[in-house]
Amino acid sequence: TEAELLYREEFEALAEADLRVDYRCLLSRPAEDWIGRRGRLDAARVLEAVQQPATADFYMCAGSALMEALYDGLLVAGVERSRIRFEAFGLPPGEGVSGQTVALEDGREVMRVD
Repeated sequence: TEAELLYREEFEALAEADLRVDYRCLLSRPAEDWIGRRGRLDAARVLEAVQQPATADFYMCAGSALMEALYDGLLVAGVERSRIRFEAFGLPPGEGVSGQTVALEDGREVMRVD
C-alpha cells in the first residue's frame, strides 16, 4: 500500500538531486486513487527500467521468495549469473506469522501478510 512505502520522501529527494537515480513505486495493493504503477515486481519490470541490461549489474535485497523469482527471471532473460548480487532478509518462506506487525523508529508500522 502507499502507506507502506518506506523512505519514500528520501528516495524521491535523492532521485531529484541525482539523475543517476530512478525511483519507481510499484504497489500490489494500491488504493483506487493511486496513479502510480500497479502490480507485483518481477524480472520483466526490473529489466524495463534498465537501459543496458546486458552490461548492467543487479543488486537485490528482498524476502527469499521474491528474490528467487527475480534471480531466476533475470537468468532466463539472459543476464549473466556473475552480474546478479543479492542479500536476503526475513524468515524463510512458510516460517512467518501471518499478520505480524513491525514498528519502525519513525512510528510507521509494516504488516506482513502471507
